[in-house]
Amino acid sequence: MKILALDIGGSFIKYAQFEDGVLAEPGAIPTQADQGPEALLRTVRHLADQFPEKQAVGISFASQINPVEGCISSATETFPGFTGLQVKKLLKRDLGVPVSIDNDVNCAAVGEGRLGAATGCPDFLCLTYGTGIGGAIILGEKLYYGQPFAAGEVGHMTLRADGIRCNCGRLGCYEAYASTTALIRRVYLEHKLTLDGRGICELCEQGSEGINETVNRWIGDVCAGLTSCIHMLNPPVVVLGGGIMENTVIFNRVRARLENELLPNFRKADIRQARLGNTAGMIGAAIQAQELCP
Repeated sequence: MKILALDIGGSFIKYAQFEDGVLAEPGAIPTQADQGPEALLRTVRHLADQFPEKQAVGISFASQINPVEGCISSATETFPGFTGLQVKKLLKRDLGVPVSIDNDVNCAAVGEGRLGAATGCPDFLCLTYGTGIGGAIILGEKLYYGQPFAAGEVGHMTLRADGIRCNCGRLGCYEAYASTTALIRRVYLEHKLTLDGRGICELCEQGSEGINETVNRWIGDVCAGLTSCIHMLNPPVVVLGGGIMENTVIFNRVRARLENELLPNFRKADIRQARLGNTAGMIGAAIQAQELCP
C-alpha cells in the first residue's frame, strides 16, 4: 500500500512515499505557515498531486491534534490562525483518499515503536528535545491520548516553581530549562556565543571546559524532568529523540547521570537513543494512515 507521508513543522514540510516499511522519494519544502491555513492546504494538495498512486495520506503536525476529528485543537504560535482547522475533512474531500493527522511526537513514537528503537516494546515513553520538549506515551502498543488528546505534554510540567517564563506563558516549565532552545540560550548568556545544537556538541567533543560545564548543568535539568517522568510512569523503556539526542556524547551523559538520579527500583528502565531521526514522524504518520484503510 502506498501512503503519502507528511511531517509539517514550523520551518519545513518533509514528505515521502511510504510502502512496505520504506520511505521513497523524500523531499522538503518551506512551510510558510505565516501565510495562513489555506495557503498550507494548497501546498499539501500540490504535493499530493505529485504522488498519483497514493492510497492514503498521513500527516504529522507540530501542534495539539484531535486525531478522531482530524483537526488542530490548539496550534502553536508558529501556526497563527490554525486552531480549529479541519484538516482531515478538507483534505479527504479534495484528495479522495483517507487522511490521518496527529501530533508530531505521537507520530514519532509510533514510528519508533514499529520500526525504530522501541520495536517490540508494547509500553514505552518517548521524549523529543528540540525547540521545545514533546512527549508521547505508548501503552499496549497504542498511544495513550488522555483528555482531550493532549497526554504527554511533559514540556510544560513545572520544573522550578516561579522560574523563568516559558513560551506558553507559565513559569518554570521543563522545556524552558531543558529544551535545545534553552541550551542555546544558556550558551549565549554564559559565553556570548551564538551556536546551534550541533555547534555546541562539537565544542563539547573538542573538550571546551566552559561549554562542557554549561552542558552538564543543562543535562542536570534534562535528568530532573526525566526522573519525574520515570518515577511517575515507571516505563520499561524510554526513547530519547530530537537532534541533540542524536549526539552520542550528550545521550551517554544523560543516561549516566539519570542512573544516579533514579531511585533503585526505577533503574531498570531501559534508556534508548531514538533510531529513526527526522524520518520518525513521517513513518509514524504513514503507519497511522495505513491503519485507516481496509
